[in-house]
Amino acid sequence: MEIQFHISGSLVSTRQSSMIPQIGSVVVFRMDAYEKGMFPGTILRFTVSEDNPPVFDYNSDVVIIDVNGWNVEREGPEPKDD
Repeated sequence: MEIQFHISGSLVSTRQSSMIPQIGSVVVFRMDAYEKGMFPGTILRFTVSEDNPPVFDYNSDVVIIDVNGWNVEREGPEPKDD
């Protein structure tokens, strides 16, 4: 199943997993896209909460998780200008 992580409505990471994080789970993931001043490659940690539970879309086999209250574990590299 595909898991999509969103910040402020923007898709920042997509992963394949057979396990869906439940409420109370601590999740660590690497961002694939820029959002809120954080570059791709940034590693975030957050707890899945009751306020933002996973959304199961069985029509497309996708789980959407809205990431809130994250902590930056490691900042991604700033892109170099060519």
